[in-house]
Amino acid sequence: MKKLLTLLVIVLLGTSQTFAQKTSGYEGTIDFGYGIGIDESTADFLHFSAINGYRFNPYFSLGLGTGLRYLMTPEVLRMPLTAEFKGTFSNSKVAPFVGLGVGYAITVSPVFEGLGFLFTPSIGVQYKLAETIGLNLSAGYSGQLYNDYYGDTDIASVITIKLGIVFF
Repeated sequence: MKKLLTLLVIVLLGTSQTFAQKTSGYEGTIDFGYGIGIDESTADFLHFSAINGYRFNPYFSLGLGTGLRYLMTPEVLRMPLTAEFKGTFSNSKVAPFVGLGVGYAITVSPVFEGLGFLFTPSIGVQYKLAETIGLNLSAGYSGQLYNDYYGDTDIASVITIKLGIVFF
């Protein structure tokens, strides 16, 4: 019994080391999506982002992201700059995850100016296509602080849907 227990511990430790080596390192994500304004004063937008980060283990990654948001009414182009956290609940082929991005957005067209603090919590599912590539599907919220016409701080609230390609 003692030999069996020792063998089991050795196998489990060896397995965990194997998974840690395969699942830590670079993680990059390219997202495409659509944002739906929650109220009438918030415009819908098309979304593109690229996140480059590090996966610390099968469950946690941290990265830096940037991208573009094309607001449809009025036509405005914005660029978010964010720190991105992702927590994955499983190391299986199909795994649920939660994400949180925090940062700042700037308007790049029609004028170049700072806009304000941005936060983007999300939930989703990751599907591993192969050892080094996968797909993400997520839904979330995007909150963007900004100063309105009167100089008061307001928040633009948007529900987002994203599809992404993940490189491990």
